[in-house]
Amino acid sequence: MLDDDLSISTEDLAEAALRPDHIALVQETFKSVAEISEQAAELFYNRLFEIDPALKALFKNDLKEQGRLLMAMIATAVNGLNDLDAIVPAVQDLGGRHAGYGVKDSDYDTVAEALLWTLDQGLGDAYTPEVATAWTAVYTVLADTMKAAASEAAPAPEPDPAPEPTPAPVAPAATKPEEKAEPDLDTANKNFEDIRNEISALMDDIGRVGDVAEQIDGIAGQTNLFALNTTIEAARAGDAGKGFAVVAGEVKSLSTETAKATAVVSEAVKDLRRRAERIEELLK
Repeated sequence: MLDDDLSISTEDLAEAALRPDHIALVQETFKSVAEISEQAAELFYNRLFEIDPALKALFKNDLKEQGRLLMAMIATAVNGLNDLDAIVPAVQDLGGRHAGYGVKDSDYDTVAEALLWTLDQGLGDAYTPEVATAWTAVYTVLADTMKAAASEAAPAPEPDPAPEPTPAPVAPAATKPEEKAEPDLDTANKNFEDIRNEISALMDDIGRVGDVAEQIDGIAGQTNLFALNTTIEAARAGDAGKGFAVVAGEVKSLSTETAKATAVVSEAVKDLRRRAERIEELLK
């Protein structure tokens, strides 16, 4: 049972639109999703990061392993819908940990959008309005439970520190006037101007490389999504689709390697841009 001080109790959950027909639909359709769990997890994360790229920073582990954990967590929740007392503590614990990772309440809405889209892609014609309603109802109840637990786990804000006393002004010590050197200002100015021009040209070249890297990454993402959809369709076709599944797997592997290489290039471009900007600042 949930603690008394939490805003959502097990009784609340039972009344929160978790009807028996919703539970039955979710459990039945999840069987089809579980058969393509790896592809479904990859579809989910691709869609999630497409909706909100900032969420990618929350995932530090390997996404393939993260996908396996995601599908295992969903399976546990779906299978336990008939006994809320058994799964609520685990859902609460997950909500508290998510709060520690920096997950916000609004992120749950983004996850819902990505999840329903993935179900639509994975189930095909079996994703009816009734199925969408059932999954929405179940996800809403679980998400509300996690948000309530996260709210309880959030630390209280620390009081503002007392202001430190302002020290009395101290008269500056007398300093000996500096003797001004007389460098060759014309030569120095010309050298600085030449360096600035080279830095500017370098920044333009870095920008062009970055643009190309972004284009390649976008193409790799679309290719990967196409390969995933082809794999799902091949799985539905049974033996007749085995050849397509092999080809789709090769395409997916190539797109994954391309994405990894592009990520390395993008990081190098960012590093070069930072260094060039630093040099430019030093020349001012």
